[in-house]
Amino acid sequence: MPHRGFIMKFADVILYITLAVVIVGVGLALFGRVDAGAAQVISGTATAAGASAAPQQAPQQAASSLTQTTGSTAPEEVEVSLTPMMRDGKLVVAYASNTHSVDLSGVNLKEAVVLRTSSAEYHPISAPRLASHHNNGEIVFDMVPDGAYSITISGIPPIQDRIYRWGE
Repeated sequence: MPHRGFIMKFADVILYITLAVVIVGVGLALFGRVDAGAAQVISGTATAAGASAAPQQAPQQAASSLTQTTGSTAPEEVEVSLTPMMRDGKLVVAYASNTHSVDLSGVNLKEAVVLRTSSAEYHPISAPRLASHHNNGEIVFDMVPDGAYSITISGIPPIQDRIYRWGE
């Protein structure tokens, strides 16, 4: 017959595992519903200038799969992710950067970001002000592209020009 203390510890482990599964499930349900129906995401691929043109991820319907990423969080590197969506007649691009060793506070995204279509170039009407290592925000363009477009971010080391392409 098993010892009573062993049974209690086993029951506690099962309880904690069940609790963890419930918390993860609730978190996924909540985050999966953020902005559901409020924004239309635009599909695409990303490349870094000088890197292979292979997409980081295949375009799919879910917003998270449309996020395009360049770089990494390795020493002296910066990982930058963009997720475009249309909101209120504007192109809104969710921006996230992560680094452990590069200071990004000197990068002005309103000047460093350019959206290009087949007929014109656009600078954002608003963009987050970057702090040192971890940044999130929205880059907003006062237009919605009709067809293929790209967004280039210049000046974030070590990749001089990070190019993200959608609709190709």
